[in-house]
Amino acid sequence: VLSLPVNCRPCYNEDAVTLRVIPGPHQHRFTGEALATFTGNPYILSTRSDRMGYRLNGAALAHCHGADLVSQGMMLGEIQVPGDGQPIVMMPDHPTTGGYTCIGTVIRTDLPLLAQAQPERTEIRFDWTDVETAQILSRQMINTIDGGIQKEEMEWLYL
Repeated sequence: VLSLPVNCRPCYNEDAVTLRVIPGPHQHRFTGEALATFTGNPYILSTRSDRMGYRLNGAALAHCHGADLVSQGMMLGEIQVPGDGQPIVMMPDHPTTGGYTCIGTVIRTDLPLLAQAQPERTEIRFDWTDVETAQILSRQMINTIDGGIQKEEMEWLYL
């Protein structure tokens, strides 16, 4: 059995989590106040969440050019904001296309933190980052996991 040593595992917190987000292609469709609200206010995971999308409750994000778009491709971690202004983070079973504005995308390394969030309990905050930082964090995570698994496997082989 393969496992990760405790020091290689993410630090899960059921009470609060901050997710790093790469700015999305539709930021110009949100008001300046909405962009500030997005990173300045907490959201709570809704009980209406599922493997397709994690719905968040909190301060509504106002659109200045409407929420609806022609259907576009979506990706894991994308944060869509429908007309009600409540963000939805796309999770593993998300649809392939969607028609709402994308304010940003949660970086891959932070998605496990969101996946462990507790509905109606975990406070979720967002913080802007860039692609370069996300790539560095992703490589670090892969190296940590690879190193941890390899180490565990080696120890197991010599027992």
